[in-house]
Amino acid sequence: MPVLGFSVYTLNPIKTRKMHKLIIRLIRRLNLPISDKTIKETLMVHALYPTLSSISDAFDLWKIDHLIAKVTLDQINDLGVPVISSRKRNNIILITRTTDKFVWFR
Repeated sequence: MPVLGFSVYTLNPIKTRKMHKLIIRLIRRLNLPISDKTIKETLMVHALYPTLSSISDAFDLWKIDHLIAKVTLDQINDLGVPVISSRKRNNIILITRTTDKFVWFR
């Protein structure tokens, strides 16, 4: 499985609906047999929900290799995609493609 990188590890609450959709989209992209219901329930019962920590612990539970690191835009190319990034406070994005000059995200 691909390594997932977090650009910023934060305990700031994330917009929950967007967080659920993003993780579901990522799980589908990785072709993993985890239901939408399981994804939402696993995240919501976490003591630090909704945070990147809750996502990381869910990935551990589902045995998804991932990396938590603070990186620059230049370093994102080295990580490979997909990458979950904290773009602004309380906002996460899924980076799906990168080049030397551009970053595509959803």
